[in-house]
Formats: sequence, structure tokens, C-alpha cells
Amino acid sequence: MHRKYYKILKVNCSKKIIESLNIALEKEGALSISIEDPYDGTTKEQPVLLDGNSSEQYWDNSLISALFDSQANIDEITNTLNNAFGDLKLQAEKLEDKDWVSENRKQIKSIKIGKKLMIVPSWEKPVSNKNINIFVDPGLAFGSGSHPTTTMCLEWLEKNIKGGEKVLDYGSGSGILSIAASKLGASQVCGVDIDNQALESSLSNALKNNVTLKVYKPKDLKGKNFDIIAANILSNPLIKLAKDFSGKIKPKGKVVLSGFYSDDIEKIRTEYNKYFSKTKVYKIVENWVCLEALK
Repeated sequence: MHRKYYKILKVNCSKKIIESLNIALEKEGALSISIEDPYDGTTKEQPVLLDGNSSEQYWDNSLISALFDSQANIDEITNTLNNAFGDLKLQAEKLEDKDWVSENRKQIKSIKIGKKLMIVPSWEKPVSNKNINIFVDPGLAFGSGSHPTTTMCLEWLEKNIKGGEKVLDYGSGSGILSIAASKLGASQVCGVDIDNQALESSLSNALKNNVTLKVYKPKDLKGKNFDIIAANILSNPLIKLAKDFSGKIKPKGKVVLSGFYSDDIEKIRTEYNKYFSKTKVYKIVENWVCLEALK
């Protein structure tokens, strides 16, 4: 019995032709199309803030992957696209069909962070109930707990939450920082994200952990006087948010920032020093930075 497989066409292209190339791929029968940063995870990573208002919706250079049925005539599709767009240098690959949910779950394991936090995939049993177990299903949004920026923020929260704090998780993603803050003893936690799926994921994961979490789009957040603000996002939005965070934090409150490389430390510190009494680097892991600011 032959296993089912798919065909994939991959191409690096400029953002000028992304929209028209997507339309052409759909006309040729693409089952799905993904657009990625070809430099993701490297020092050449290209930050893009998808806030719904920016015109910069794509990377300057993007990697497009189009999935086709096994019966698709890839040579014919390649010729059609090259005739329309010039020599795209398309690459064809074969992809065997699998139980992708199971395959993905194999890659995600429980992670011990700090002295007592344990990030546990929702489909696994906790290793020990002596830990503060955080059950997370990262399927809908960024945040399985394995990325250095998430790990550093979690470590920082464990060290700085003493109990009773009001916490804002800005760019909440899967809700992992919000849930950790709540389980560490915060009395009130608010999650903010621009992505509806992220907000849904945060609420879903909060239910799995039996914690109460309020979620908002940025424009809907009215709260002030937070004791702690955590923001694990990109450097450009962090810089733009410095003044806003200053207006939302209590005197002597703390902000923990991550999601950027060491090359951006000085420009972020320069902006936050305008509104906060002190900034310092908490930790650097694999060139990723975690910075804290004191009001």
C-alpha cells in the first residue's frame, strides 16, 4: 500500500510580488500557502509588526511554500509561474502524509524553568505535583515555553512575584506568562494581544490551568497601576510602547522586556531610560535578551 504524499513548491521572493504570486499559486491549485521569514531564528531575522494598521505586512524577502496534491503537474506549474514572474528559481519537494498532530506533539516536552515552574503540554501528565505546573497547548499561538525569551521571562516572574501583584502580559500569545504570573501568586492578570487567535489560546490555556485571566485588544485595555508589565515581543514595538508602559505602571513597578537580540539593547535602554528610573539587562541567552526597567 502506497502512503499518500503531497508536492511542495518553495520560492524566495520580494514582497512586491507576494500578493500576485499567492493568487497565481491558488489558481494553479495550491491546497495551502505559507509565508515565512527565510532568516527566522538567525541574526538576520526581519521583524514585522502585524498590528492591522501597518503597511509593512510582509518581510522584504519571504519564503513562500505552496502545497499541492500528488497528482499536480509541478513542471507545468513551474513553467506557468516562470513565464508570469520571470525565473523564480522554484524548488520542488515531496512530503509524505503523516499524523501531523502526533508528530508535532512528539517535539514538545515538559520543561523545568527556574526553581519550581514546570511547563507541561496539555496532553501529558505532570512529572510531580510539587512543581507549579503550567499546562499549555501552544497550537494556536506562539508560546510553548521552550524559546529563550519565554524562559527568561518566566524565570524573572518567578523571582519577582511575591504575591498580590497586578500583572499585565503584553503580547500574551498562548498565555504562558499570564498563567505563570497567576499561579505564582498575582492577584490580577491581564493579557493583551493584537491577534484574536492568541486571545482565544490564552483563554483556553487559562481554563486548562483553572486560573482567571482577562484578555484585551490593545485599544480596549483601560487598566492602569500595574505592579508588573511583561512584554515578550519585537524590539520596534517595545520601543514604541515605552511611554505607554510608563503610564500604566505603578511607582516602583517593574517592566520585564524580551523578544530582541543583544544588538538592540542600547536603543531599547535609551528609550526606556526616558520614562523609567533604571534599566538593566537581566539575562542573555543565545544572543536573546531579557531586560528589566524600574519605574
